[in-house]
Amino acid sequence: MESVLVSFDGAQALPRLGGMARPDGVAIVSERFWAFAGVDGTLREGAMPAPRERLGKVPLVRGLVRLGLSVSPLFRRGGVAKPRERLLLAVAVAAPLLFAFLPHRLSLIAGLAVTVGLIVWLLRGRTLALHGAEHRAIAAAEERRLAETWRGAWLAVEASTKCFARAFLLPGLGLQRITTREPRLDETRVALRAVESVLSRELAP
Repeated sequence: MESVLVSFDGAQALPRLGGMARPDGVAIVSERFWAFAGVDGTLREGAMPAPRERLGKVPLVRGLVRLGLSVSPLFRRGGVAKPRERLLLAVAVAAPLLFAFLPHRLSLIAGLAVTVGLIVWLLRGRTLALHGAEHRAIAAAEERRLAETWRGAWLAVEASTKCFARAFLLPGLGLQRITTREPRLDETRVALRAVESVLSRELAP
């Protein structure tokens, strides 16, 4: 694994990566591929769906399409989420449409309850530490320090430390501190395995 990561560190360009932490692992995605590395050592891989060319040219629709594509590994069969979880997520997404028919106060209370419940469900178990591992792995790819991170020699998570930049990033950094915990090396390596899977396919000849 480390030798492969060294080769990625020496690459001239790497694709932009995104990710999502779950209680049982970390998902890493690029524009073309996704991978989910589990804490139990399993690895699931797949290809991201390609957006339709016509829809990609409409400004508002383009953003919605990209949002839908970004969560596609959650909803597809054989993806990240289990069948029961996919059903729960679908209900959570559809719930706001149903709340529109309720009285305003009741709709507000129901919406807050669903939001809080969804957040608690998403952040259960080891999710916070694995979220930190996801951030660290993606930052390592951006900084070309994947091999160092695999060895535990590079532990940075925050991307910017400049004072003037941090002033604008404070809300996001505050949220990041709430939703992440310092990951152990084995948790960081879970995220790095997913990164390695995606980059190997992206850079394949």
